[in-house]
Amino acid sequence: MAPTSAVDFVERELTASSDPITSGPIWLAIWDMSWPMLLNMWALSAASFAEVWVAGKLGSTALAGVGLAGQLWYFFMMLTLALAAGTTAIVSRYWGARDHKTAVEAARQSLICATVFSVTATVIALIVCRPLLRLFGAAPAVELEGWKYMSLGILAMVPYTLLWITNSIFRSTGDARTPMVTTSTAALLVVLFDYVACIHPFHLGCTGLGLSWLLASSICFTGNVWVLNRSELRDCMNVSKAFREGISREWMARLMRIGIPSCIQDLALITSNFMLFLILAHTANPTLGQATWAVGCRIEDVGTIMPMYALNLAIATIVGQNLGARRADRAEQAGWYMVWVGGALTAVFGIIMFFFAHPIAHLMTNDPAVVSQTVHYLQITAASQPFIAAWLVISGALQGAGYTRMPMVWTVLCFNFIRPAIAYVLVAGPHGSLSGTWLAMAISAGLLGIMMLLQFRKGTWKQQEV
Repeated sequence: MAPTSAVDFVERELTASSDPITSGPIWLAIWDMSWPMLLNMWALSAASFAEVWVAGKLGSTALAGVGLAGQLWYFFMMLTLALAAGTTAIVSRYWGARDHKTAVEAARQSLICATVFSVTATVIALIVCRPLLRLFGAAPAVELEGWKYMSLGILAMVPYTLLWITNSIFRSTGDARTPMVTTSTAALLVVLFDYVACIHPFHLGCTGLGLSWLLASSICFTGNVWVLNRSELRDCMNVSKAFREGISREWMARLMRIGIPSCIQDLALITSNFMLFLILAHTANPTLGQATWAVGCRIEDVGTIMPMYALNLAIATIVGQNLGARRADRAEQAGWYMVWVGGALTAVFGIIMFFFAHPIAHLMTNDPAVVSQTVHYLQITAASQPFIAAWLVISGALQGAGYTRMPMVWTVLCFNFIRPAIAYVLVAGPHGSLSGTWLAMAISAGLLGIMMLLQFRKGTWKQQEV
């Protein structure tokens, strides 16, 4: 991607000068990419909140079932969503280098791989989902509610994956507004469908929650296809060419080389949740612990995970394009700025979690025991929120650089070894309590955030090739 002549160099510089991502004030680039993604993720947070609120109205058993089933849903989608990391790193790098033809080819190959992988994951999930619910310690009633949710929710994996990949393609070119519109629309549809399907007038219970995601993601992916076919990226949607050429092994290897470590990193969080769920299954009151965990995780999703994932996606594009434009120092500066933004936002949310824990918990469930335990969850984990922000923001910056192996190592170590070990010691001992689980979550998140900051500071990611 290096310029081959003085003419190429001048052309690249003149083109970049009109691009706020690779030139001009860094804060402007951060603002342009971040505010649409924040609105996007807050909309998804509203959908997640609505899902838990509806499940809470259906009872603590439904709440625990939906909580575990939701983790399984993401588990099955990990491989296909890994493509999003590879798509962002490669497409943004070539787009920043002004090699649009190769960027479009990378986008097309990503869509082909996403289709194949998501269909395969759906078939496998339909076969093994219910046994896995049982394996991870779900009581029979919790297992039944989880399966009701997943029976239709599994089918949503194909359109939702394709929606996510097409949004990654848009973001990689610096267009954060189209994903904002389509994903926010999907979230609003989920909220509407959740109420109609589960509360009034159809009363479908947890089955209606899965149906909502299937309908909403299908509608909004169709919208993305319409927009892509009318953009300069339209050739990536050339179906006949995709059938003729099929999956390129070279492109799949490049996408997976970046995406698999990123996938394992996300998988580490999911599997650590399964481990905690299994530990909670062996406590004196497993349903209480599992329901609290489901509520607490969703609250963190709304206030920290989803907004910081917005910054994760935004900084990935900024870093990728600037590395493609040979502006590594600008990419690093943008990363540190984004860390400060994320840390400030989550510090405020942590304060709200601590001081308003009881009304927040009561809003999510009417069960007094779950409310009481959720207060402990929120107050113990409040201080760890800025560290979660550091982990997610730096992960996004390193993914944009295609540097995903070391973040994977640190995430697996902290979430799959340190977190369950601390939880087991604190919960399973003679004086153990559920609060030990929440403390384990806070400690491991704090350690991971520090490790990721040190990794970014080393700067070895600047030389990563995609």
